[in-house]
Amino acid sequence: MAVPITVGGQIVVLPSQSDKFAWGTAVTSALVLLAANTLQTTGGLQSLTAELDLGSAFGLKALYFKSRTANVASTGILRMANADFGAFRNQANNADLKWGPGDGVSTPVDQFQFNGTQVTGNPFATAHRITSAQSGIGASPTTVIFNNTDLDTDGAYNNSSGVFTVPTNKSGVYAVAASVNTTQSTSTGNQSLQIVGNSIVATANSNFGVTAGTSLNLTCSAVINLAAGQTIVAQLSTTAGTVSANVSTGTSLSVKRLV
Repeated sequence: MAVPITVGGQIVVLPSQSDKFAWGTAVTSALVLLAANTLQTTGGLQSLTAELDLGSAFGLKALYFKSRTANVASTGILRMANADFGAFRNQANNADLKWGPGDGVSTPVDQFQFNGTQVTGNPFATAHRITSAQSGIGASPTTVIFNNTDLDTDGAYNNSSGVFTVPTNKSGVYAVAASVNTTQSTSTGNQSLQIVGNSIVATANSNFGVTAGTSLNLTCSAVINLAAGQTIVAQLSTTAGTVSANVSTGTSLSVKRLV
């Protein structure tokens, strides 16, 4: 009695031993379909018409897995192109948390991102003042310009304006430290050094009753949560007369993203 089988979505009738007629055609059709729908050791395209479920008992083991996107990586067990990304489902089960060089949201870059935030290449900048003193600073908080950049991994610090701008896709928690060697130029005043980030004065360091001609070193530090595009500055002021930020390796700024 003939036996119907399904190969590649098509039904083929295989003859039994007792069938006397037309068995050759049926066998040939079955063998052709089997060849076309069976994985070959020589490789090649094998298109599926639905997802393949391997069951709950065993997994799939291979030397590597490739994306079908052009220009995938040439090494590693998971080989993807720079426009590819992976994703996890979020805790609320209402959105995907994407990861990859461009995470499927922004233009791909050569830094790893998770959900739009860079997780590698933490920005780090240090600078100090090497030319003439920045003088004439009065009661209005004035941005100290550390005009020599020692290190700036992302080109985020402007040593002409004294402003550090958080780079694109690198929001996070930043540690900021400023140190300024000062001289009270005229009158007796209360000097103050503050770090301003995200439009908020994060911390301040003050010295009271500084007489004219007195030199000091003011320091302050802060840990601030910042978004891309927001800025960080160190500002100096005095309540009376003027103060200068002196040329010194002690007049320095350090900004580094922690997470």
